Amino acid sequence: MNANLPKSLLPFQEVQKRFSQAIRDPENHPHIEGIENRRLKIYSELFFNNVEGFISGGFPVLKELLTGQQWTTLVRDFFINHTCASPYFLKISEEFLDYLPSSSLDFLPEFSYQLAHWEWLELHADVYPITKPKPAPTQLLENQVLSIIESAWCQAYDFPVHTISADNLPEQQATYLLIYRNHDLEVGFNELNPLSAVLFESLQNNTEQSSEAILKNIADQFNMEESTVINGGQQILTQWLELGILIELN
Repeated sequence: MNANLPKSLLPFQEVQKRFSQAIRDPENHPHIEGIENRRLKIYSELFFNNVEGFISGGFPVLKELLTGQQWTTLVRDFFINHTCASPYFLKISEEFLDYLPSSSLDFLPEFSYQLAHWEWLELHADVYPITKPKPAPTQLLENQVLSIIESAWCQAYDFPVHTISADNLPEQQATYLLIYRNHDLEVGFNELNPLSAVLFESLQNNTEQSSEAILKNIADQFNMEESTVINGGQQILTQWLELGILIELN
């Protein structure tokens, strides 16, 4: 810590603090000396509406599950209590996702964070910058070394978050979802079973093993019939080839 910094706020810093409090929480900080309430209200509504607009656009399903008052309360609680690490408006959805686990609002469904994470991941896939493009295979060959495109992720959830809506509130159920933006810049997702999720992770971390060797390792790991795993794995790889999410390392 810099010993030269003042231990108490300077006058202009105190004004900034009060102004910030009034913008974030006008109900508990309704007045600032020297600033007309009408103008203060304009600033407060402008900031809040901008933030609410970004969050609404990023998490439409979560918003659909709540009443209008609950949604406003949620966004206001985020606005008041969450300290953002980034000043950029485009990062607001990520900041909101960071806030949700610490929220104490009792009207939020138990799957709120996982649903919000899925909605955020869809946005993330859509804008993810490809830093190291690699060639896509045109066909599957023997002893081929494959991996997964950089802009593809497999995420495990405790609920089938991709099916949630106001008309469908599912029971808890382990769910594996693949989301991607492929070589043609198309965004999509697939539901995976546990074994295909293991195959995805194995390919994602792969640097030198052939796909057949990976499938043999999975069969051994789960004590399954080798031929069954290899045949099923080849079908999955064919599907992923068609989706455009595989890359060739050799």
